[in-house]
Amino acid sequence: MGLFHEFLFDFTCPRCGTHLERWQTKALGCELARWRVGDGVDIPGLVLERARVRVYKSCRTCGLWFHAWAVIEDGRFVGVEDVSARPLRAQA
Repeated sequence: MGLFHEFLFDFTCPRCGTHLERWQTKALGCELARWRVGDGVDIPGLVLERARVRVYKSCRTCGLWFHAWAVIEDGRFVGVEDVSARPLRAQA
C-alpha cells in the first residue's frame, strides 16, 4: 500500500450512486497530508500557486476506478476536474 496524500472532494459514482470522498495521490510526496476544498496546500520545500495534481479513487461497491485532476489555484485546493473511469475488476 504505502503512504499518500488525500484530497477530500465529494463525488457520486455514476454507476452505482456510492458517495466517494477521499482522492489519493503520491505525486506530492507521501506524508499523509489531507486537504479539503478551500485549504491551502502546504508542502515543505514546494510552492504550488497553480497546479493540477493527478489523483485516483476506486469505488468498492461496483469496482470502477477513477482518475482525475486536483486543481490548486492561488495555493489552495479548489476542486477536482476531468474525472474519467474504467472498471477495476471484471463484472460478473
